[in-house]
Amino acid sequence: RNIVMDAFGTNNFRRLLKDRLDEQELEQTKKRLKPIMAEYAEEGAVSAVVFNLGYLPKGDHSVFTHAESTEKAILAALRLLKKGGLVCVSVYYGGDSGYEERDALAEWFKTLDDKEYQVIKVEFYNWKKDPPFPYFVIKL
Repeated sequence: RNIVMDAFGTNNFRRLLKDRLDEQELEQTKKRLKPIMAEYAEEGAVSAVVFNLGYLPKGDHSVFTHAESTEKAILAALRLLKKGGLVCVSVYYGGDSGYEERDALAEWFKTLDDKEYQVIKVEFYNWKKDPPFPYFVIKL
């Protein structure tokens, strides 16, 4: 089933998935959502991609992003970027989740080839509790 387009305009994507899919279909959909970008754009054709990590505000805290799948998705996005294109990744963490992803991504971004990408990390110095870390990856 193609339910991605049905999700636009709804406030709770997870509820839509649960209402429309059984557990097996839900697991297959989770695996498929990240690499789906390549179905909508050609390599080298995209100017910008935005990732907002963590869990949804006021959402189910048991449903959040994980470093392993996030890294794969970012790599897929980087393949789609044109030269000078930008991937923005906002890493939200705190409370009960996201610390492992925050730490893993901080190290992973350092491994990107500096001849192909420039990685910029922004820090909020006066944000008192669990400030997000925006990363900007520019394709050279």
